[in-house]
Amino acid sequence: MWSRDRILVLATLGLLIVPVLVDLALGGQRRVFGYLAIDFFYYETIARNYLEVGFPTFDQEYPTNGFHPVWQYTLIAFAWLCAAFGVSKLSFFTGALLLSLGLVAAALVLFARTFRVAEGRVPLLLPWAVPGVFALLTSPIYQPSHDFGRLRVAGGERAVVGTLWRYVNGMETGLVLVTFFASTLLMVQLIREGSTRNRVLGCGAMLGLLALSRLDHAIFSLSLPLALVLGRFRDKAAWQVVVQLWAVVFAFLVAYVVFNVINHGAAVPVSGSVKSTFPRFTADNWRDLSLLLRGKQSVWVHDAWRLSQELLPVVLAGAYFWFTVALRPNLGFRDGVNALDKVLLAAVPGLLAIAVYNFGFVRSDFQGHWYFPVSVVLCSAFALRLAGRFGVDEWLTSTRRRTGVASIASALAVLAFFRWGHYRPNFNDDIVEFYVEEGPRLRAFYDEPPKVLEFYDAVFASATEFPTMNGYGLVVDAEASKARKESLDAVFRLAMSRGFDRIVSFNLDGSRLSEDPGRKELLGVLRRYVSEDALAPYRVILEYRSESGRHLVFRVAKKRSRRRKRGRRAGKGNPKRFQSTPPG
Repeated sequence: MWSRDRILVLATLGLLIVPVLVDLALGGQRRVFGYLAIDFFYYETIARNYLEVGFPTFDQEYPTNGFHPVWQYTLIAFAWLCAAFGVSKLSFFTGALLLSLGLVAAALVLFARTFRVAEGRVPLLLPWAVPGVFALLTSPIYQPSHDFGRLRVAGGERAVVGTLWRYVNGMETGLVLVTFFASTLLMVQLIREGSTRNRVLGCGAMLGLLALSRLDHAIFSLSLPLALVLGRFRDKAAWQVVVQLWAVVFAFLVAYVVFNVINHGAAVPVSGSVKSTFPRFTADNWRDLSLLLRGKQSVWVHDAWRLSQELLPVVLAGAYFWFTVALRPNLGFRDGVNALDKVLLAAVPGLLAIAVYNFGFVRSDFQGHWYFPVSVVLCSAFALRLAGRFGVDEWLTSTRRRTGVASIASALAVLAFFRWGHYRPNFNDDIVEFYVEEGPRLRAFYDEPPKVLEFYDAVFASATEFPTMNGYGLVVDAEASKARKESLDAVFRLAMSRGFDRIVSFNLDGSRLSEDPGRKELLGVLRRYVSEDALAPYRVILEYRSESGRHLVFRVAKKRSRRRKRGRRAGKGNPKRFQSTPPG
């Protein structure tokens, strides 16, 4: 006979998995794009190029380390497996999404198992961890900030941030959650059952994998071991175990740094160094927060959900700390019991450090919804633990009637939230249109693949498979990363020297260009990426414009000498004359 806890966990898994599978079944492969985060296309492009050229590269020529390593190499292995069986590209996307779903589901099981080991039971309110406390609290402010009229176009509506459904995104998020909750479970076992050599090595290895799953989350790998010394600060044996765990984590990080230096010429990922201003503090987020509190609509649209990912977990962590330590100091520090409280309290410094770092050194518009998965899910852990602390779970399970009513109500509420807060059938339709329709047209338009400088998040590179250099500097080599730190113009000049003589962006809008645009019009479109001074020595040619006018390709070539004949071509790879309506 199945236990109550097993039934509860299986029911919660059903609430996570079944709605997603039904959504994908009804929406088909196009619906997959509604789940995939935009940065997934960086991972996909590097994985595809790795199979073709034998090393991690985005532009097919120069190596890059602009990714979180464990997920990138997992995706490379998965891409190799799909290629071996002749799986199509869209099917690979679906498989990657299902792999992501499986990882999030595994993290949920570990989350429940941690409660079971620490407290002897799984909380009855576990299903609420699927939409998540963070999403439930932010929905009233999040929805108005995104779903008003002007955003109801071409995928403008966004699903609520912070749900486990949103973390099924093809990114490293699922892997981060799995390694984090595997680490918390192992830490609880270390506290309750004592340390052995195998337990310490196993826990240290999992903490090391957490650090390499998402590199900024290495701070959790260092803060979680402190759970062993909470309330035992003079216990030398406990500190020895902490130091041993840290030593294993540092071994993982040192190996990663050495690998980077040898293979990429840069110790840290180029993407992180581009986005961060560290050690120079930036006031951008303070300004955005000030505007946000004053109710500026433009900031609500752009930054409400981003800033809430940093700030709300800090508030909830403070509330949890207050009720656990300040009001009831003994409950969190008694040996042999409440190991979960110790681990959650040890996670708080990591949560605070990530929030402070991102708020002080990373602009909010650089931060996707996958930046704070542990902090966001910890909000649910804090809430469930406090609910148990104040007897809510005990009251709900005191009679079968209350248990049944609470279980049914929870399931119906979670499903309703999926429909209202997550289900967005038209989300990312603009990417679907480009992938399914424009990508094949571009490939047919060019006799040979051009070398492209892309100022966007890899959608163009992934859809066309052209050799593409990333203008934002997120997945480039060490030399290009130095150029990006200097300026976008420096990236452009380096790209031209390497033969990347086309400029594209997924979101370049040419619908307002005249039928035969002049140089001034073209420079007006490109001004946000490359200055007029940098383009002064070059001719700018509108080489391709989609039928809708939304997608453009510019060719940049050295200006002709007056001695050259007018009819002579300038630049290689100009395949056909410009067509406002491409073939196909």
